[in-house]
Amino acid sequence: MLSEGKPVGLIRSAFIIVNYSTLLFVSLVICKTTNLVCERYKAYELISSINHIPVQPRLLLSVTQIAFFLIIFTIWLRSRKGGEGARAGLNLFFSITDLLLALVILYFISLSHKGILFLVITNTVVFTRGRKRKYILLGLPILLYMILDSDLISSRISLYSLDGYLDFYDANARFLLLALRNLLFSANEVLFIIFMILEIQTYLEETKRVKELNAALYESSEQLRISNTQLREYALRNEDMARLKERNRLAREIHDTIGHYLTAMDMGVKTCLHLIEKSPDLVKGHLEKVNSLTKRSLSDVRRSIKELQPDALSRYSLIPALEELAAEISSVSRTKVSFEVKGEPFRLSSQLEEFFYRAVQEGISNSVRHGAASRIRCSLGFSSDAVAVSVEDNGRKGGEPVRGFGLSHLEQKTGELSGLMEYGKREEGGFFLHITIPQSRREHFDQSADS
Repeated sequence: MLSEGKPVGLIRSAFIIVNYSTLLFVSLVICKTTNLVCERYKAYELISSINHIPVQPRLLLSVTQIAFFLIIFTIWLRSRKGGEGARAGLNLFFSITDLLLALVILYFISLSHKGILFLVITNTVVFTRGRKRKYILLGLPILLYMILDSDLISSRISLYSLDGYLDFYDANARFLLLALRNLLFSANEVLFIIFMILEIQTYLEETKRVKELNAALYESSEQLRISNTQLREYALRNEDMARLKERNRLAREIHDTIGHYLTAMDMGVKTCLHLIEKSPDLVKGHLEKVNSLTKRSLSDVRRSIKELQPDALSRYSLIPALEELAAEISSVSRTKVSFEVKGEPFRLSSQLEEFFYRAVQEGISNSVRHGAASRIRCSLGFSSDAVAVSVEDNGRKGGEPVRGFGLSHLEQKTGELSGLMEYGKREEGGFFLHITIPQSRREHFDQSADS
């Protein structure tokens, strides 16, 4: 029935039981004494001392019991309504009802048990929400408790205290009744004090917990604010890194496409200059090839700007594209480029195909521009766990290869693909470039269908 925690609820239940026992004791003493006075023909003595006719014992007992159980019923109703969560208007109605029922009880027992007001106070403490409203509702029963003093009021109104009723008993009976009354009154007051102490302790603990939660919330909000700031800074850095990465990628793509075509055209023009005096008839054919290569380079540059994917790969798969690349270089220069496939080919992702195409392109360009090679061998090897590409030439001996822009980006991309890249000079002369990329997925395809 009670909404408090277990210790406070037990104390309050005991307090209600003791309060009821005290009220029952006072009511029974008054009723029994009234009947006893009538039996001993001392009614005139009782009436003359209180200056009014006492309430009938049965009526007194019935009214006080009904009024008390109505207070218990309001407690049960408020517990069902959710304790402090009940509506303010409904709670105010119940609080006023409790106070009126307590005043009815006090009237019928001639203010002999003011502890009934403690029950009204505990109900207000438990069920009233809002500090201001709670203080107002607590002030009414506390003020009545101070005003409704039998000794103070009896000077203006004829009241007959419980002690006056006990005077009609002999010494032994009066001693036992006084002892029981004092025990019940003391127990009622002690339980009320313990209940209030526990309520105050609970309130202080809740206040402390709220402060701790507020402090934790403030700390969390500060951490969140810092995290948001860091996240914004990270987003800006990430955006800058993305722009830098995109610029590097664009630079690499331009280097791979334009650089390759310019190298091929340079070789074609040099061949024409060499042939113009010795074999003028052959110059026209070479110029036509250079012109065709120039047109393709322009188309490839436009395509690179649009989607940055090798033009050859847009028309063919990797192997035919590399075969065309080798034939193209051989046709416009005196350098002979060969290409071979090792192992059983399987389909690669578009990302890997583009990477391998750029690697072969870069290797051929380096061999032609820096190595003065007359022969270049390219190969693409497939194995169960890797794909490897190799470019070797017979260029000039001596000197270490220069790690330029193209090789740097190839090495960076190889690292991103968890691969291994090796390059350098060959013992017999020339340059080599080997790149191996681990491969976990294989899809066999018909190479002839792609040719």
